[in-house]
Amino acid sequence: MSYSRWSHSHWYTFWLVYPSYERDEQRFEICGECVFTYKELISDLEQCLRTTQKIDTEDCEERRATAEQIDELRQYMRYFIRDVDTDEHIIYYEKLKNEDLSGDLNHLDEIEYFIKDYWDEEYNSEIREALKVLRCKHENLPLLINIKTKLGKIVLERRLKSRKESG
Repeated sequence: MSYSRWSHSHWYTFWLVYPSYERDEQRFEICGECVFTYKELISDLEQCLRTTQKIDTEDCEERRATAEQIDELRQYMRYFIRDVDTDEHIIYYEKLKNEDLSGDLNHLDEIEYFIKDYWDEEYNSEIREALKVLRCKHENLPLLINIKTKLGKIVLERRLKSRKESG
């Protein structure tokens, strides 16, 4: 998703497609300048702006960003943070990753319904494997040796650990 383009701004900024649904790994690119992760922007947005301003000054002596353009960039960074915070795919990924394994899992149908028509097969695979692990009976967990996705492995590890702790 693009937040600004050179035709209307000093900046060309966008949410860089990154093969992960981890919130902290999402990337905001300032084309030709630098890339910041969601985690970096949340930790110290102002430092990210200073870094960008320094690079912009080194690379563009004749076209340095003005104070107003830095404020504009700050706004694009905030839009990116807001979009990551509200992205349904990241939210569902995190729900499954952090699922309370002791509770009622009836809401898993809602998650499965959400991904039914989603176009990204990698995302669907991650979610489907996690759902498979969450729905599996405790005694059958060791049979899930063919789990391949990152999310599926995380959920399986958590389930096996909770199984071991409960005796």
